[in-house]
Amino acid sequence: VLSSESKKLGVEIFTSTPAKKILKAPNGNVTAVLVERKGEPFTITTKSVIIASGGYGGNKELLKKYCLNYRDNMKCDGLPHTGDGLLMAMEIGAATEGLGLLLLSGPQIPQAAALKLGTNPDNSMIAPLMAVALEPDTLWLNKRGKRYVDESTTYHHFMSSNAVNMQPENLTFTILDHKMVEMKAKDGLLIGLGRSGHEEQRSGMPGLERELNRQAGKDWLKIADTWDEIADWMGADRKVLKASVEEYNQACDKGHDQIFAKDRAHLVPLRTPPYYAIKGNSDFLDTIGGIKINEHMEVLDKQDNPIPGLYAAGVVAGGWQADTYCDILSGAASGFAYNSGRIAGENAAEFISAK
Repeated sequence: VLSSESKKLGVEIFTSTPAKKILKAPNGNVTAVLVERKGEPFTITTKSVIIASGGYGGNKELLKKYCLNYRDNMKCDGLPHTGDGLLMAMEIGAATEGLGLLLLSGPQIPQAAALKLGTNPDNSMIAPLMAVALEPDTLWLNKRGKRYVDESTTYHHFMSSNAVNMQPENLTFTILDHKMVEMKAKDGLLIGLGRSGHEEQRSGMPGLERELNRQAGKDWLKIADTWDEIADWMGADRKVLKASVEEYNQACDKGHDQIFAKDRAHLVPLRTPPYYAIKGNSDFLDTIGGIKINEHMEVLDKQDNPIPGLYAAGVVAGGWQADTYCDILSGAASGFAYNSGRIAGENAAEFISAK
């Protein structure tokens, strides 16, 4: 819609035309953008530029340089932009704010494994194994065999991702027993219901046990009859892992989690072999932040003065998000993108008209 309406107003849209450099006059005003079109340099003269180029989730060099919680086993689940707009702004003196923030997601299962669920394996529902691993009534352990979080933070996806990211090697292991697998197969999942947890909306997952057995032996799933075997596969100390499981089971029996205060509705003991361990890690959807702006979406220099004619919008702009993306406010990133783009456009138009 925006594209067609823009064309009606005479707007020219260039695709396959990467911007390479923003040019300024001696007085500091933006004057042009150097782009590459059909393999040749091309200069677009302008009085104003809006940078809305997304993040830098596809640029490992920038991720390692700026993102302290980036790990080599993480992947970008969103669009792998390379940070060109951020770099061009910094090149002409733009200050940065919030640089290095990742919009984390997880736990994620390596290779996004899928399960074929249903009574007919050849014509059945496809569900990600990740959904089982995210259940709030499971047990989450780190690589050392220690429990590290209230598992029901999974309802706040980015909070649980932060917890995973803080663990050794950015790894987590979801633990279930056979009784829980049978329960999930019969009653279905909790996580797909959001925070309301309406039991009547749940549907079973027939074939779950069969599919888990079929996936057994992959490097992200272990099924074993003893906790020692689970610990050995995880690389954890046997005594530490068994102590963690025992402490958790005792909390379930009491209906009170004195360590992390997990809701008693999600406290389910794990005592029936075989036991299941699903390995995962945190990934990220995008980067947030970078270019410092004011309330008019004007790009600021290192003295907090606007660079005349330069604006930024969307996740390339910094300062609108703290250290954790707010998943409780659904659409926060897209909402900011829409409105920051609108505000930048209005102010850019006003800037041009005033000249």
